[in-house]
Amino acid sequence: NKNGERPTSFDFYFKTKSGKEFYFEIKYTENEFGTTKKDAARITKYNDIFKKVAENKIKPDSNNCTDFLANYQIMRNLIHVSGDSYVVFIIPKNNTKVKDQADKAKDVVIETYKDNVKVLYWDCLYKFIDEQKWEDNLKIHFEEFKKKYKL
Repeated sequence: NKNGERPTSFDFYFKTKSGKEFYFEIKYTENEFGTTKKDAARITKYNDIFKKVAENKIKPDSNNCTDFLANYQIMRNLIHVSGDSYVVFIIPKNNTKVKDQADKAKDVVIETYKDNVKVLYWDCLYKFIDEQKWEDNLKIHFEEFKKKYKL
């Protein structure tokens, strides 16, 4: 992890041959993106690590300890955005709290990286897959996935 002492976990990550990086945060049934308590250890960690890392990625009015910890999971994702790095949230469209949080994430990053934060909806992804003429088991796997997570 290039952005701090403790790595941020992503649900999925890949790097292309051309060097572009894609970090995925995927929500299935969770009610919200994670927060964390504002205790001494986390305040110190924000001041020692995250504040500087976020400096050229997060808008100054959002790069403060209170906002960072209140939106901890999203902020830890967003600090990975850069010219060749993208953060992608895949979420259920009908989960309004998660949708609102993901949509607001684009407004937290500086203008330079706003287009590098993407929000995809499960129902759009399913529709795309259903429209494909693939002859492998991908559609079957997605149907099972939809049943399992009641999407």
